[in-house]
Amino acid sequence: MLSTTKENYIQIPTGGTPLKLVRITAPRAPLSELSVRKRKCRVHKLQKTRTILSGSSEDADLMLEDELRALSTEKKEQLLHDAGITVNILPMQGLAIKSMLFIP
Repeated sequence: MLSTTKENYIQIPTGGTPLKLVRITAPRAPLSELSVRKRKCRVHKLQKTRTILSGSSEDADLMLEDELRALSTEKKEQLLHDAGITVNILPMQGLAIKSMLFIP
């Protein structure tokens, strides 16, 4: 017997762990051509899918952290640059961080 939930997936009971079927549609247009509203919609759908895959919203956050860790340093820097995020550390703050981390 199939059961549907509010989470937009269908759960199929098996002899062991039940299977969850999730509908993932193929995009008609690339993300770069979408409006900000549609991009936010896709991000929300991706977050919901990540939650289903990981089991809970807390585990979805861990999964996202793992995804970010898997990116190369160059890719992370490029993403921050593209997002307009800059990190400015004053010389005195840098010195304090170095002393806290025991870096000469």
